[in-house]
Amino acid sequence: MSYPAYEEVELPLLKHLFEHGGDSYQIRAKDTYGPLADHFDLSPYERVQTRDDLLADGRDEPVWNNRVQWARRKLKEYGYLADSQHGYWKLSEKGAKKAKGLATGKLSHIVYPDEVSEEIQEGAKKRVAVNIYERSAEARQKCIEQYGYKCAVCEFDFYSEYGDRGRHFIHIHHIVPISTIGESYIVDPINDLRPICPNCHAMIHRTDPPCSIEELKEFRENI
Repeated sequence: MSYPAYEEVELPLLKHLFEHGGDSYQIRAKDTYGPLADHFDLSPYERVQTRDDLLADGRDEPVWNNRVQWARRKLKEYGYLADSQHGYWKLSEKGAKKAKGLATGKLSHIVYPDEVSEEIQEGAKKRVAVNIYERSAEARQKCIEQYGYKCAVCEFDFYSEYGDRGRHFIHIHHIVPISTIGESYIVDPINDLRPICPNCHAMIHRTDPPCSIEELKEFRENI
């Protein structure tokens, strides 16, 4: 597989620090790269490929290490990391609280194919310039913290149905259609996103423009 997007590394790193950082939630920076590479199923070459190999920019640090370090900087900006000794990364109290509520277990990284893509098809392929925040794991998590993991349409709960295999699984639906988003649009995770099961998600998008959550709920009630 290719490297995960920068923002996709944030929450796995947060959870790794929580689960493997001991009572102080602190771990050596160099001990994060391998486990996270395992999490994303990176190939042996992807783990050691340098920036110069990929970008020909003369920099010899591994691309993967750089991506994990970027996630670390973002976690620091969010207030999830505390000050620590050189070469170590440590969760703050806020970070530990955040990590405690995240998914655990051995399931591999989940890709949500029906969610937002960087490219959409409208005759010819074009790139939609959207603030990166709306695609981030952080935005997804804020939506889930507000509304939970039950489908906003049918109230299906994957954990209730499938146990640990379904824990913390749900699609995230964008109330504002992606095709209408302009360059200056910044997604609000509370007002613009909702948890939706894959079936209801597909039914919402079966028409163009998509129907609303309320319309689909009414449809289900009347069948």
